[in-house]
Amino acid sequence: MCLRVQLVSAEPQLRQGLRLLIERNSDLVVVGEASGAADARAGSAARPDVVVIDGDLSDAYAIAAAVKARRPRGRVVMLSGRPTRESAAAAVSAGAAGFVSKLQPPRELVGAIRAVASGGSYLCPEVVGSDDAVDLARARLDARERLVFEQLICGRTLDAVAEELALSARSAAAIRARIVRKLELRSSADLARFSVARGPAA
Repeated sequence: MCLRVQLVSAEPQLRQGLRLLIERNSDLVVVGEASGAADARAGSAARPDVVVIDGDLSDAYAIAAAVKARRPRGRVVMLSGRPTRESAAAAVSAGAAGFVSKLQPPRELVGAIRAVASGGSYLCPEVVGSDDAVDLARARLDARERLVFEQLICGRTLDAVAEELALSARSAAAIRARIVRKLELRSSADLARFSVARGPAA
């Protein structure tokens, strides 16, 4: 089955170019185009697997958040002309699983669409450093979840985290489950990929 993609941009030429790029691939199909929030909302009836949003829209992050609110399993890729760590963090916080620079080769967008549709994530090289994946993950978590997350990525066991933070084993497990869900990981074991971090933020 083809992956169903919706495009959201106020620029018709950009939408046309993205459609041509995407539909060169036999496993991808564009099921709708939108120029803004209202059109995107109406187009959600097509049930796209991935929504590609032009990050240069003034309400791009609000649209991303609305997409996730309507369809929690839907995946969002933000396409940005200003790829900074701050804009990437804002996109992730709004619910985007992918962040792609308009300056990258077109094939990177196709790769990002496939990656997020399969349950993964994608961040363009311009915003990813050794600690950036951790920084972007933190943006999705509330204060208590962030405390647990910081302990887990330092390699501590869940029992040790519960003791350190004066939590019951059940509460610690529930918080870990929320972290896994918010970061759109496949399992608790996937938290191990953050162990390369240099430690909690100051």
